[in-house]
Amino acid sequence: MSDARESILAALRLAASRAAPVERGGHFRPPAGGDVVEAFVLKVPGTAASLERLPNAGAVPSAVDAYRLKLGLNGPVAIAPALAKLEWPAELPTAPIRQAELAVTVAQAGIAETGTLLLTSGPETPTTLNFLPDHALVVLNTTQIVADLDAALATLDPDAMPRAVNFVTGPSRTADVEQTIQLGAHGPRSLHILLLTSA
Repeated sequence: MSDARESILAALRLAASRAAPVERGGHFRPPAGGDVVEAFVLKVPGTAASLERLPNAGAVPSAVDAYRLKLGLNGPVAIAPALAKLEWPAELPTAPIRQAELAVTVAQAGIAETGTLLLTSGPETPTTLNFLPDHALVVLNTTQIVADLDAALATLDPDAMPRAVNFVTGPSRTADVEQTIQLGAHGPRSLHILLLTSA
């Protein structure tokens, strides 16, 4: 072995022998408390998503139609089976997800810490609604908003885990090309949350 290499290794051994053990703390968890609904509402704009408060589920169809018209969309809307029983306007064009430019689905939970939505797959909430359209609307009740990721995961039933669990924080984006943010790279380029204040 060369003298230089032996000298370097000896210095490393000496340094390692003097190192004090590092005390390991528990998992970091943000302090609990405060209004999780207001914390969620304040985080959403920073994710490039938008949010609208609605009094109840009955207001969803007209809010969807108004949002569609605000964006100047004339194409069809895909509606999650979980929302099919609502009274949708007769003039609202609907279609299967592959032909829709806007989709409406339901969240499992909202995470106040980050403004993130927890979306799950199932017969009532197909995952394709989360990724295929250019524009996504997600219905979330204030009672579904939790403080953090751990609390969101606790809303899932371990005995009936969905095939897909997606965490969505704002519209899809990438900065792969010239470090410039592009929306809609791998999913919807706009995300609008319909926040229900009661069932």
